[in-house]
Parts: sequence; C-alpha cells; structure tokens
Amino acid sequence: ISIDLSGSNALITFPTITGKSYTLWRNDTLTPAAWIDTGLAAILGDGTPKTFIIPAPVAGVPKRFYRVQREP
Repeated sequence: ISIDLSGSNALITFPTITGKSYTLWRNDTLTPAAWIDTGLAAILGDGTPKTFIIPAPVAGVPKRFYRVQREP
C-alpha cells in the first residue's frame, strides 16, 4: 500500500485481486471495535493497483488511521 499526500487529497493505492471487492475503513483511536466504513464506494479488483481518494489531513486535526479491507 502506498499513500500520496502531495496534493489536496490523500491517495491510498493498493494491489488488487481480480473479482475481489475492497472497502476503506477509518479509525481515530486504533481501538479494535472502533473501525467504521468511510462510505466510499467499494472498488472491484482487476489485478491492477487501485486508489481510494480522501481529503488530505489538515494540520491540527487528530490523526486518523485507515485500512483497506478485501471482501471474499
């Protein structure tokens, strides 16, 4: 997974497996039960890298943690 923060958006790029669906989850505390779906549309893998786009972090805003989850 790679993250690009050079613009006004954060680009989270990840490898995919053909036919698998990927969702992006967010957590503000890293508490295991605190992961929430970001609401972004799921991405269907086709064997090439794909990218989720989220607003870039702003100075002074608490840290957020993201994970890409593959659905069977």
